[in-house]
Amino acid sequence: MIKYRVAFFAAKFNDGHKIDNVIDIWTLIANLPRVIWQTKFNFKEVMKFVKLNFAHVEIWTPREGHLHPRPCDWKNGTMWTSTMRDDWDGTVQRPVNHVMSDRTRWWYWELQAKSGALDAALEYAEFEVALNEGYAKRDIAKFLPVVRWFVKNDNTRNVCSEISYRFMAFARFFKKFKLVSPRLMAWEIYRKTGTLPVQVREFRK
Repeated sequence: MIKYRVAFFAAKFNDGHKIDNVIDIWTLIANLPRVIWQTKFNFKEVMKFVKLNFAHVEIWTPREGHLHPRPCDWKNGTMWTSTMRDDWDGTVQRPVNHVMSDRTRWWYWELQAKSGALDAALEYAEFEVALNEGYAKRDIAKFLPVVRWFVKNDNTRNVCSEISYRFMAFARFFKKFKLVSPRLMAWEIYRKTGTLPVQVREFRK
């Protein structure tokens, strides 16, 4: 089994990224009734969902692909996502140290996949980066349970959770492709693994 990580960026007020706050709040409000019903009104479980205040997600692979060196060198690894942050526009791969400038805002799950499945996931990610045509802005509306049915799919572009979710489907963690918000994606990972994400600490200054 080969390791990879899925990393989530937590929203924060007054940091200049208003879209993060919008995504955080509307995906909380829109999905809260579903989660309350799903957990059978379990308050502790509902609060775990509330605290998953994530507005962005990226796949994190260690240096030199996913096989070498051992132990995994996560600090010098690669991040895969779709973003409009800074000067980026669309599906990209970037060094970890270019992405995690404020490491206190990042949380992750460390997962495992069979070598062949992870190879397929990496080939998919590389393909999407090579064909990048920009960020799928209208797909953000699909984060809302009702509105999503009235928004036409952008089949040539990605949002962050779209490429990340599909990567994990290729890696055989998820069973099918879906477009969900970072918060709901984190919730699905929690429900499947039974564990909460870990804050990035090993690189913290």
